[in-house]
Amino acid sequence: MAVLKMLFRLVLLALFLAPIVLPVMMIQREPLVSAGETAIFDDIADAKDVLKRFDPRLMSAERETKISVRAGEVSRAVGAAFARFTRVNTRVDAMPGGVLLAATAELPIPDTFLGKYLNVEAIVEESDSELVVSELSVGAIPIPAWIIKPLTIYALDWFMGSGKGEPVYASIRSVDVTGDLITVGFQPPPNLVADVKAAAGKALHFGNADAVRAYYRTIADVSRASAGRALSLADYMGPLFTVAEERSKTNSPVDENRAAILALAMYFGDSRFELLLRDVKTGDISDGDFDTGEVKLERRHDWVQHFVTTAGIQIAAGSGISNLIGEAKEVSDADGPSGFSFTDIAADRAGVRFAEVATRSESSARKLQRTLSGGPRESDFFPKVGDLPEGLSEAEFKTGYGDLDTPTYNAMIRKIDRRIEEVALYR
Repeated sequence: MAVLKMLFRLVLLALFLAPIVLPVMMIQREPLVSAGETAIFDDIADAKDVLKRFDPRLMSAERETKISVRAGEVSRAVGAAFARFTRVNTRVDAMPGGVLLAATAELPIPDTFLGKYLNVEAIVEESDSELVVSELSVGAIPIPAWIIKPLTIYALDWFMGSGKGEPVYASIRSVDVTGDLITVGFQPPPNLVADVKAAAGKALHFGNADAVRAYYRTIADVSRASAGRALSLADYMGPLFTVAEERSKTNSPVDENRAAILALAMYFGDSRFELLLRDVKTGDISDGDFDTGEVKLERRHDWVQHFVTTAGIQIAAGSGISNLIGEAKEVSDADGPSGFSFTDIAADRAGVRFAEVATRSESSARKLQRTLSGGPRESDFFPKVGDLPEGLSEAEFKTGYGDLDTPTYNAMIRKIDRRIEEVALYR
């Protein structure tokens, strides 16, 4: 009996101390993966090729597709992406019998004797039947191997819907390592892409479809009434935020501004917004076949697209992601006819700032509504960008700026940000 009482007390003590002890054991003094020198420009460009190879839309649901990639390619591509918007460093190493995955997150806490690094390490074993994670640790805490698969399936079920997790987990059919070459066999379930899109629509912060529809209808009404003449995006801002100001009398101004920005992104921005917001546009909404290409900022329609798309992404995912997507697109453009353009980067960053101010707080949201509902000019929300360098080839960009995280490049980004902050709405 005495032994049982002691065990019971030990269990209670462990439960009591767990919220304190576990975080302490997870945080470590030294990083598992340190920030290294990386050619971010080249790595982001290469990441596009890596992602294309693993695109499930190019794989058959009827048979296994084997994809090969070198560990260094994955490390550089993922590392370059994380380096632009998080304090996370990653590494992928091929090793005899498997693949080592390592990551270090630098936590935004003071550097004390406990440390400030969260290290995660996992080993994926070679297998000819399924994904096998044989080891996983978070800081100094080892995760039992037997729980990894059911826990992963549970997380996938939570994200994608009940019953979806196991088929997705089972879509990895094999893992083979030969030297530095990792070959993975995939056989995705038939509806994987549709399921991921549906899950993304729920996970990202798209708000109330009815509210977005009200603003989309307002935009369509402005277009229909203005058919045949060129417009500025400013011509839409007045009517749109007049509606937002009125609706905010009974609703949250932050939520109303979010809905208005998503409507702008759906109407003028990347076509994928419309896929995610397909429940918004109903049959009774018509813009009279208006050509949205006639709507411009500083006489350029592409800046309208950049501005509203990144504003929409900011609403859905945050500024780190939206700025990264903008830079990644320009890296891709540098190898094409349009070239790398700081004008586009400026329009992207202005869109991010617009969304931040529109949703930062209730008072900030109402201030933006008051400013724009009175018939604004472009300069009330969009900085001057037309004199910035654009159309740079990859060679010209590297000659002038080196990479995406050099003093010269960062000086140009600071110049852009200063122009944005000079706009009264953003001060």
